[in-house]
Amino acid sequence: MRKATIALATIAVLAVVLYSTGFMDGFTENFAAAREGHAWLPTCESQHGQDFAKHATDNSPVAKQGGITVVLVSDVKKVSASAEKVECTSTVLFSDNTHGTMDYIFTKEPSQRTGQYLVRARAVRADP
Repeated sequence: MRKATIALATIAVLAVVLYSTGFMDGFTENFAAAREGHAWLPTCESQHGQDFAKHATDNSPVAKQGGITVVLVSDVKKVSASAEKVECTSTVLFSDNTHGTMDYIFTKEPSQRTGQYLVRARAVRADP
């Protein structure tokens, strides 16, 4: 009985560690992407994909010069997806409390090893 308890506790700890490190999200995301026909490219709805698009936007020269960052990504939609490219659009909230849209594209990079891709993102504030 004691060995079974130790085994169950070990499995529970391992599950918590895998979940908290994001391993499970990445693992399930690859299955979702493969099902959509673009293995090794993120899905639009994945946290991983949204984080990379947000990072690309926040590190652009215009955003850095203006001191504006993307705070929240919502209403995410897939525009198109193929084996080489995934196009997405979303609504965003900026750090200056304005809203806008962010379009982002994940493109497979043939010169790189499997699993590497380019991220292009463009955020535009809505007119007040």
